[in-house]
Amino acid sequence: MLHNILKLFGKAPAEPMKEHLALVSECVLRIPKLLTASEEANKESLFALKEEIQLREEQAEKLKSILRGNLLSSLSLAIDKSVLLEIVVLQDKLANAAKDIAFLFTARH
Repeated sequence: MLHNILKLFGKAPAEPMKEHLALVSECVLRIPKLLTASEEANKESLFALKEEIQLREEQAEKLKSILRGNLLSSLSLAIDKSVLLEIVVLQDKLANAAKDIAFLFTARH
């Protein structure tokens, strides 16, 4: 019975949001490595970094969808849902920008 009541309130978004931010951070933190690999004309490293960024961005995208679903179905949150969704969207834009930068660095080679 208690389990059914807890289901009504949905999952707390803090942990999934931290996971999402960690994936986004992994994307963004690879950009300086892209610059170094480009300066050194290290194509193997450039393409490996691009693949890593794309993988993390895809994982973040999937997690964003799960987060949105959980936030929209939850009845009670300490913070307004629209604020949490806005944070997720901003984080998503960072991951997308990192992916775009990686593409640009590899496209010119």
